[in-house]
Amino acid sequence: MQHRELGNSGVEVSEIGFGAWVVGTDWWGDRSDEQAIGMVEDALDAGVTYVDTGDVYGHGDSEAIVGRAIDGRRDEVTLATKIGYDFYNNPQAGHGELPKELDRDYLETAFERSLDRLDTDYVDLLQLHNANVDDVTPEVRDLLAEWKADGRVRAL
Repeated sequence: MQHRELGNSGVEVSEIGFGAWVVGTDWWGDRSDEQAIGMVEDALDAGVTYVDTGDVYGHGDSEAIVGRAIDGRRDEVTLATKIGYDFYNNPQAGHGELPKELDRDYLETAFERSLDRLDTDYVDLLQLHNANVDDVTPEVRDLLAEWKADGRVRAL
């Protein structure tokens, strides 16, 4: 497996990544949690080190499954997740887009819940999920910088 730096972040990723949306939802067919964990483990065993998930994928299920799959292997994984869609306070109808929430309090809560589900104290890459540039306020940028400074996020 080839690896490269993600932009100029200093974070190394495998050139092939595992997109974990599929393990958190049944949109592409039924699967058990054990099968989903097996998919992540198979990718890691094949040399994939970059795993990308998001809190909204399965309303937290994808992160929880990834957390279980990388248990004992965290040091092998470049872990990315996303926050910003408010599924906690809004029901999702089918494949419709949820409201975005970039309020500091919301983001703090969402990120802590993501870390809990992933069973880690940091992520290698944190992304604001489909955020509109105009919605990324100085307050949001300051919060992200705090997380990077305290080591909970390696790259943004």
